[in-house]
Amino acid sequence: MGLALDAPSFELLSGFLVIVTCSAYALGTIPTLPDPLPSTLLELETAISVFFGVEYALRLAASPRPLKTALAPQSLVDLLTFLPSLLLSLNSSLVTSLLLKLGGLSSLEAFSSLRLFRILRLQRFLVDFETFRSLEQALGFKERDITMVQLQIVRVASSLLTLLYISTGLIYATEHAANPEIPDFF
Repeated sequence: MGLALDAPSFELLSGFLVIVTCSAYALGTIPTLPDPLPSTLLELETAISVFFGVEYALRLAASPRPLKTALAPQSLVDLLTFLPSLLLSLNSSLVTSLLLKLGGLSSLEAFSSLRLFRILRLQRFLVDFETFRSLEQALGFKERDITMVQLQIVRVASSLLTLLYISTGLIYATEHAANPEIPDFF
């Protein structure tokens, strides 16, 4: 018996890994971390990115229309969850030289900051009543009636937290080198 990619428990695992990798990114910006921790956090991010890459490839392979699936907004978000980390971890001269030709080191940092958008994967739990109900089941809650107001409140809270995370990360990515008042993500 295999694990279905759209099973609530698999989606929950995927959501948990998003939270872990987003936390690893934020913690990795702290300049005073003890020496092995920053590289360990980067390796953790890379390993989770590999997981997301394999999941993405399996979803495309299982799709009856892979090109249409690849161009869907959720698939583009999924692509952003693993591609920047994998390309940066390759540290290949081709990727580095291409990004440097496109605009210098800031392009390399901008490309790296695309990892912030992986938090958007959590929005897939709040598409409609059915996806939210699947999340409840995966978390072990009893199925109950969800009102539109409750779902909207959760959507607003999730959107605000997502916006806060992405904007904080973008401010850090653009300002930390020039502004000593912004030494880390936090």
